[in-house]
Amino acid sequence: MIKKIMILFVLLITIIAGLIGYQWLIYDKLGKTTERMQLENLEVEAEVVHKEGKLSITQNVSKLGQDSFLIEMPKGAKDFECLFANGETCDTKKESNFNRVEVGSELQVTFKYILPIAEGENEYWQEDGFVRFFSNDQKPLFGNFTVTLLEEVAKTNMWFAGALREVRVDKEHISYFAWMKKDATVFPLYMSKAQLEKDDKYDPYLSLFTSNTENKDLSFVNQWYERLPSNNGLTIVQSNGNKVYKAPLLVVIPRGYNTNAIEEQAIQAYLLHHKKPKSDKIAWILNVLPSFILERPTGAGKEFEMSKELVENLPAEVKKEFASWLLKPNNGMASISIADLDKKLSEIGGFKTIFFEKNENKNKPIIPLYYIDKRNVFYEEKEINLNWNAVEKNKALLFPFGETLENTGFEVKVLPESDKFEIMKLDKRWTLPLEEKENLLEFIGEELYISERGLEEFLKIEVIKRDGGIYLR
Repeated sequence: MIKKIMILFVLLITIIAGLIGYQWLIYDKLGKTTERMQLENLEVEAEVVHKEGKLSITQNVSKLGQDSFLIEMPKGAKDFECLFANGETCDTKKESNFNRVEVGSELQVTFKYILPIAEGENEYWQEDGFVRFFSNDQKPLFGNFTVTLLEEVAKTNMWFAGALREVRVDKEHISYFAWMKKDATVFPLYMSKAQLEKDDKYDPYLSLFTSNTENKDLSFVNQWYERLPSNNGLTIVQSNGNKVYKAPLLVVIPRGYNTNAIEEQAIQAYLLHHKKPKSDKIAWILNVLPSFILERPTGAGKEFEMSKELVENLPAEVKKEFASWLLKPNNGMASISIADLDKKLSEIGGFKTIFFEKNENKNKPIIPLYYIDKRNVFYEEKEINLNWNAVEKNKALLFPFGETLENTGFEVKVLPESDKFEIMKLDKRWTLPLEEKENLLEFIGEELYISERGLEEFLKIEVIKRDGGIYLR
């Protein structure tokens, strides 16, 4: 009996040991296949030294939360080195449009490199002067930047960044600058050999630098800048050059620019940081958004048409509240999509619109502002709008032409030779010109709608509007 018990005990121990071993194998396998993700901002400390003909840069990046990163090296970088904290070299390899750096369990990596600079020029602009980090799905990662710059060529050279200047120290032969910036993916730098003065009247909302002979009477409309957070880092530089440079929180404009253009560029630079677009493809939409803050159309081409549509048709209180949301900094690493703009505008207005989504393609004609009526549509006590909605445009209710007539018992034929619709129901027949002049039909983009008046007066369908639904009789 005891022998049998011992055999069963040994068998039980063997089974338990096997299960534990199998579990550890599973954990080990999962550990090797589970990919760590960067969940917090990177910490970026960069030292820049301007020597004759070059910028020498040392960039330390810490709080690494992944085993490897996609990185984008600065264009034109020379003598590039990648080092771990212990001094060992880290290798980078080409991968698609990026380079990949394997860091394993290391928490910090250092890059050293040189960027050539043409000393004969009167200004220097660098938007991508630091190594940028990306997730494995090629999304830019955010960092908290601390950047110092030592100017050894000429202490009169002035440096600006899209960040709040913390320090400027002038010594006998050199100048020293320092900036800090949080929640950023890029850190632009601009150098001017021209001597510029700061206009203190815009403190602490923005920093404006200009020559002492121009734009002393520059005045922004409705003091929009006073709605910005204090010490946000927005910097405007009026240069002696002839180019416009724009990056998050930094804009450089040539002499002679009018106030309207300066305002638009400055707000766009602010939004590039605080309402970061999720994709470069939609960054142009930011040229539309200053219209909410300046209370006038902005941009050019389709941008102007879109902003004009919004300024002229949205209620004043909706425009004001949407402007306040635009100027409010995002939380941490959040960025903005087209859908986010529509969602917020709908939330503020108490309606539903997809204005930005419909106009996402810059090269297509503008689709006007309209609201989606979320009420169900009924005909003979049956819900008929299972896959469509009525819309409101300029306070007029419109119904999708083909879907509405089909679901209310009409037959529609197109007479292409005369650009007319033939509409039939039982023994009745109507002819409706496609380009009729009584506002019965209207195209919104490529979709044709019939107005409430068209249903009631032309087709004799009564439209009853209630909170719980729209009833056609």
